[in-house]
Amino acid sequence: MSEGSRLLIHLSTLLWVLGALGFLVFSVWLSIVDLATRRLPNRLVGWGAASTLAPLAASGAVLLPTALRGSALEGLALMLGGALGLFALFALLWRFARGGIGGGDAKVAPLVGGALGFFGGVWAIVAAAVLACLIAAVWGFAVRRSGRAERGVPFAPCLFGGAWLAIAAFPVVARLSAGG
Repeated sequence: MSEGSRLLIHLSTLLWVLGALGFLVFSVWLSIVDLATRRLPNRLVGWGAASTLAPLAASGAVLLPTALRGSALEGLALMLGGALGLFALFALLWRFARGGIGGGDAKVAPLVGGALGFFGGVWAIVAAAVLACLIAAVWGFAVRRSGRAERGVPFAPCLFGGAWLAIAAFPVVARLSAGG
């Protein structure tokens, strides 16, 4: 492997870490804001998406001139597909299933879908969505059982929680799917 390729791989790793840190920071920040205000401000969602998806896209893009081109293209395609796919699903749910998914949840879906697509692929997106629904259902049940009258639970913290559970499970799933 050439020195130039090694340098690009190190740069890609640094950008990957920056994207992961962006996702961590903004998943916590957006969750806190959603819990406190039941709103996800456009500017904050935009900064979260830029701080996460731009470094991840750059992480894949710098590998294109190396022997890892196929893997980089796959990661970029999964990121784009995840962002568009989860946004489309949430936008449809927001539009036609009133009361469950809010407009802010649809706005934050590309951030979550893109990050999950890049980190773990399609299975991670599906797992995170299912886990988010389970978290919201358990939380909603607990709120109703406690007798507190709320209009439901904010979904963004559930979605980010499901995303982090899916990301944490990635090494286990990768090992199982590899047969070892």
